[in-house]
Formats: sequence, C-alpha cells, structure tokens
Amino acid sequence: MSATVPTAISVDEAGAVLTIVRHGRTPLRAHAMWLRDRCECGDCRRSTTNERLLDQAALDPTTVIREASLSDSDDLMIVFSDGHRWISGVGDVAVQIDPESDGPMGGRTRWPIGSFATFARSDLRDDVAVLEMLDRFIADGAVVVTGVEPSESGLRDTAGLIGQIQMTNYGPTWSFEASVDPVSEVESMHMLRMHTDLPYREQPAGVQLNLAISISSAGGASTFVDGYSMAEILREENPRAWDLLTSVHFEYPYLRSKVRLRGGGPLVGLDDAGHYGIVRRAPDLVGTPRVAAQDTADLYAAVRRWGEIVDDPANQIHVGLRPGELVIFDNHRLLHGRTAFTLQPGERRHLMGCYLEMDELRNTISVLRAASGGETR
Repeated sequence: MSATVPTAISVDEAGAVLTIVRHGRTPLRAHAMWLRDRCECGDCRRSTTNERLLDQAALDPTTVIREASLSDSDDLMIVFSDGHRWISGVGDVAVQIDPESDGPMGGRTRWPIGSFATFARSDLRDDVAVLEMLDRFIADGAVVVTGVEPSESGLRDTAGLIGQIQMTNYGPTWSFEASVDPVSEVESMHMLRMHTDLPYREQPAGVQLNLAISISSAGGASTFVDGYSMAEILREENPRAWDLLTSVHFEYPYLRSKVRLRGGGPLVGLDDAGHYGIVRRAPDLVGTPRVAAQDTADLYAAVRRWGEIVDDPANQIHVGLRPGELVIFDNHRLLHGRTAFTLQPGERRHLMGCYLEMDELRNTISVLRAASGGETR
C-alpha cells in the first residue's frame, strides 16, 4: 500500500517529532517513540511469527531521532538515540499515521448490482481461484458456488475452503425443511422479511453458507440486500437518521429453554476506522433501544425509514437456488430473506447451512495473498 508521494521530511530541534510534508495535504507528524516502536526488523520482531522482541512497555521515554533521510525511492531511514537504524517505505508510514478515508463503504461495491459472481466448485482447486472468489465476496458481499455435492459433506467441503466452521446455538451445521405444519417461521411457506442472523450474539458470525439440498417447489427464492449500500442511501437522504442508527444500541434478547443470549449493538455498526461493520436487523427479535428521550421520536422514524429501504424489492437481489447450488454471504453486511412458496404433494424444500467467523475468511485471504507474493500484513 502506498500513499501520496511526500515532498519532504523534517525533524524538530529536539529530535522528538518527524514531520512528513505531502503535496496538497495536511502535514503528518509522528513521535520518535512511535516510530521506534513500529520497527519490524529482525532485532525487533521475530521474522517467522511477527512476535515482538522489543517490549513496548520498555521503550526508552527519552528516545529521539538522531538522523532522518528520504531516498529517491521513498525509503525513510531513521537512526535513533539508542543507535538503532530503521528503514521503511515512507508511504506505508504515512498511511498508518493517517489512513486515507474512503468513506463508510471501505472500498466495497455499492449496490445495485445485477447478480452475484458465480464459481463452479470444480474450478476452486487452486489458491488463485479461491482467492479470486473471496475477493469477490469482500467486494460484493456474496458469491454463488455451483456443482456442490448436495449433502452435509458437500457443505463442509466448501466451507473448508474458507476456514473452520463456527459452533453456534444451532450446532456446527443446521438444516431446515419446509413443512405444511411448521414448528417455526423458517419452516413455513411464508415470505421471510429481510434480516441478519444471530444479532443476539455480541459478535455474530460473519460468514454464512446456505446450500440447497432438495428444491422441487416453485418460488421461495432467497433474497438479499446490501445493508451497507442501504445505509449510504439513508446517510445521503437524512444524516440525522443515519447518526442515530449508527450510534444507538439496540438490545437483542434471545430466550429459549436452553439458550439465553442477550447481545446487541447499533442497527448499523461502524468499526474503529469509520467503515461499516456489523448490521443487525431481526424485526421479530429486536429489543428496546438505549435512547435519550429527546432522540426517541427521531430514532423510531429512522427505524421506519430504514425498514422501508431494506424491504424495498427494487433494492434486492433474488437468487433461486437449485440442488447443489450454494450461496456464501456476509452476515455482517447483507440482509437476507425469502419469497413465499407453496408446497404441492410430494414436493420438498430442504436447505443446509453453517457459519464461519469473519476472521477465518480474512486469515485465508491474507495467507493466500502472501503465498502469491502480495501483502502479508
């Protein structure tokens, strides 16, 4: 990663602060201790594991910069008061001091998009193909994989391309089959409203896989909408509503005979970098918000408008899965639902699924990219 090419560097008289001056940009400043701490050479980090050899708590508080220079190839060289010599790309340093803001979408594809990228399971046999699929997942929020064995074995095999399956209150995998006498709404033939799964967990699973095992009925298409893109619509339309939905905490109590979970967060979460993070929406499970009296009316108006946007069919993608087809989607980002259908005598609708932590997917991407000569951190 690189930043705008700097025009100059300078160090204050005390040697405590380095300044990076860039064309048309606000100067960036970094303290000598921070720069010394950032060193990743073999004396400061173990090359095989990136473990620290330099104790952060033991940094000399009197550390200053004795020398600093910038090469023609934009390598920043610093000699510190402890005699340590450090070299790094100045663009990398600048990005870490002040990451360039790319807005809440964080570089992801803004919907509408026509369809999800489709990959044949038989083609996902090498790292390059798997990395391409996962990159599309990050950009668009979902991908479809065809030619998967329609069984739990096929589900686990495809999930294994990403990482370890996450155990939840539904077990390592789950299965549901539609019924004319359903126990739960998901087993009914009704339309399911747009929602995210597991909003009652402090950290909901980030990756969800749904595999069609047996589908013989018409209708019942899986529906998806990008919560991030819909939040952008709200932000542009009503910044006040957006501020409330990204800051007010909603509780999600989940109370069953042997499961009692009570997680929650904003309906549209932001991460520390200001990018969209975890979207939570489950109209049948949501609890009460922690909201000040003066903000209450505006908050409920924002909730109503948010519902209108995500439930609007014009904003959704419909995926009619057939047996052996699997959709992998971002449960932190996409809301999903289902159109209604009718089971005729002898017809079946059977799906299986599982969850993975988003860290599993990010780790796999990083490992595959490093193996291909790309970024390793």
